[in-house]
Amino acid sequence: MDMRFIVLGTLVCFIGCTESTSPQPSTTETSSPAISATPVKYEAGQTLTVNVPEMHCPFACYPRVKQTITDQPGVESVELVEQESEDAINDPRIIVKLNGEFDSTSAIDALSKVGFKESQVVSTK
Repeated sequence: MDMRFIVLGTLVCFIGCTESTSPQPSTTETSSPAISATPVKYEAGQTLTVNVPEMHCPFACYPRVKQTITDQPGVESVELVEQESEDAINDPRIIVKLNGEFDSTSAIDALSKVGFKESQVVSTK
């Protein structure tokens, strides 16, 4: 009788540890990016705050970030948030004012290509 319990226990463990046979998502579902709570498109008149964690200095990093975002369609202006000192960046956020349609995914991708990979839109007005 003990042998039956051992076999039954082993069988239950084996069945419980196997993968489920539920349908897997198609390749189009798995290759698409995760859904974000942040909208992709913004409109003229909106102001975005973008966090750029890798932006450390106002002399090389900030000008590169500013130019990259300014080159995107729909951008009116880009400003660095107020810092404690003009010689260092202690708050790596920029304020982006829009004068047309703005695609945040394209802008974040552009920042990533120039070395600012962790950038993200953190607020809108």
